[in-house]
Amino acid sequence: MKRIVRNIPEFLLFLFLVYVVGMLLFSIPRIIIYFQHYEETKSIPNDILWQSFVVGFRFDSVVSTYILAVPLLVCIIVSLFRWNIVAVQKIILWYLIMLYSLSFFMCAADIPFFNFFNYRLMITATQWFDSPQFVASMIFNDASYYPYIALFLLLSAIFIIVSKRIQRKIFEENFHSEQWKYHYSIATLVLFSIFSLGIVALGIRGRIAVKSPIRWGTAFFSTYPFANQLGLNPVFTFFRSWLDEQNPDNNLVYLLDDEIALRNVRKYFHVESTNIFDSPIAREIKTSGEQKKYNVIIVLMESMSAEKMMRYGSTKNLTPNLDSIANHSIVFDNFFSSGIHTHNGIYSTTVSFPSIFAKHPMNTFENLQSFTGIANTLLENNYATLFFTTHDDQFDNMGGFLSYNGFQKIISQRDYPQQHVVGTLGVPDGVMFEQSLSFINSEAEQNKQFLAMYLTGSHHGPWIIPEDIPLQLKGKNGEEKTLEYADWAIGNFLELSQKQTWYRNTIFIFLGDHGSAIHRTNSFPLSFNHTPFILYAPFFHNEHRVLKNFGGQIDVFPTVMGLLNIPYINNTFGIDLLKEEREFMYFSADDKIGCINEEYFLVLHRQEEREYLFRYRENAKENIADTYPQRVQQMKEYAYSHIQAAQWMLIHKKAKKQIPIVQ
Repeated sequence: MKRIVRNIPEFLLFLFLVYVVGMLLFSIPRIIIYFQHYEETKSIPNDILWQSFVVGFRFDSVVSTYILAVPLLVCIIVSLFRWNIVAVQKIILWYLIMLYSLSFFMCAADIPFFNFFNYRLMITATQWFDSPQFVASMIFNDASYYPYIALFLLLSAIFIIVSKRIQRKIFEENFHSEQWKYHYSIATLVLFSIFSLGIVALGIRGRIAVKSPIRWGTAFFSTYPFANQLGLNPVFTFFRSWLDEQNPDNNLVYLLDDEIALRNVRKYFHVESTNIFDSPIAREIKTSGEQKKYNVIIVLMESMSAEKMMRYGSTKNLTPNLDSIANHSIVFDNFFSSGIHTHNGIYSTTVSFPSIFAKHPMNTFENLQSFTGIANTLLENNYATLFFTTHDDQFDNMGGFLSYNGFQKIISQRDYPQQHVVGTLGVPDGVMFEQSLSFINSEAEQNKQFLAMYLTGSHHGPWIIPEDIPLQLKGKNGEEKTLEYADWAIGNFLELSQKQTWYRNTIFIFLGDHGSAIHRTNSFPLSFNHTPFILYAPFFHNEHRVLKNFGGQIDVFPTVMGLLNIPYINNTFGIDLLKEEREFMYFSADDKIGCINEEYFLVLHRQEEREYLFRYRENAKENIADTYPQRVQQMKEYAYSHIQAAQWMLIHKKAKKQIPIVQ
């Protein structure tokens, strides 16, 4: 046995010890995630949690063996030709340092990413890389990210120090010699090389089974979402999602046949079989009586989950103004955002098209068309159209997309007094609201109705709160305090608006751009898409109505048009929620689609063929999809039909304004 050990090539011993070090360091971020979500683990059996770490070991091993494969091949070739392996080892060491450091960076970044999105690091994290200065500023100005930066530096430093010491120890006798002395034969080298290459190939594959290597679904071994997610390695999930995106087949979704999807959607919208429009879903909305000369203000609130309001169960009383407004408004309790990113919210609210998985809707080629959306339609009806944001309007390609879709003026960070710019997200919400009044009043003085849409930003990290506000904050952390401030800014905006001549003739609409992962009963927290939808207007005469029908951001445009009593061609996926009802509501969360009704919540993963059906009103975690296959099929067909039809509309450039085809 000792003789065999003495004949092991030094490079194999070195690479094996590096593998061990890497595996130990990979486990640290997973342990941190485990303790950060310790409350969730209390309902998970211990054997399931142990299995999560076993699965995690397998995914970590896949990443490590991928990294070590190239050094192994190089060392084998160098040894076969009897070249100086010591010189090559120095290059290999730096190669390993670079790749492992990159991996540790991704592991550290994955922790806040998972805490926010409730899934591991994916290629969607690079959606904002076209604004690197913005992203860097946002990260380094937010102290909550500092521990994860420190974790990355610590893991990298430990790896560098330990791997250098291992290398020196193994090669100490000949580390500075010009001629490496080989103590093993070619035959011995070949035997060990074949064995080690087989081990690495098995490690890369991750599974012994012939049909398939390790995949995302390997980690989904239980009915406990957190336990399943815990086993994944963020380096694996990131590059797997990147490879999936490079696959041309993944550029488009194939949920069901286009013709079936279009036929189903036409049925849902009651579109006649003999359509007089170029678009298959366009329908003429007729009205009776005079047009209502109302102004429209839409406030798209950053990260505003409905569950943050006392109305929907919060006990912290951090949104007193919003709760008060809701008590004097028309409120939709079952309203959902289209996706889980701000760009999803802007896109779906303005043009009434759904999000399609993780696609960036304002930054893709097929969306380079002028939609039949709220700004374009109101612009045609002589409205002034304005969009206000606290920060740079070039972020997410917001300015270009909105300008192309009917917004005449986009007021952003550059338009406010620069002394009020406090961070990456520009000016505080209160400053944006106050400064906006002069722009709106300018339009009102010309006797023009206006559409003014706001995107707030204060309730987003880094958590920056102005010092000169008349508000005693009681929140326990930056997130809660900025929520209080954002709520105060809305209340203050309404007070200022009451002093304006246009106030009594204006409809105010409040909704979230998306929510937050507050309740994690499954892998798709509903609180991430469940947002308020509040219609407030002085001329409602304090009318308070609570509507339980299901709707989403795609329905804002048709609902507003109904309030204004303006006839138009609806060439979108939205409906007037005050006059129509949906059987279900559907929405996306990057790699997942959700579909919901009064009783059931269906979750569909893009990477999995399995469906998940929950009785969400009871907070039930049991998957009952196998018990109700007909209900699953009905909800699945509803969601898939809309998303597939939306993709067809975008590809064939049918989202534009429609006019009747001359027969």
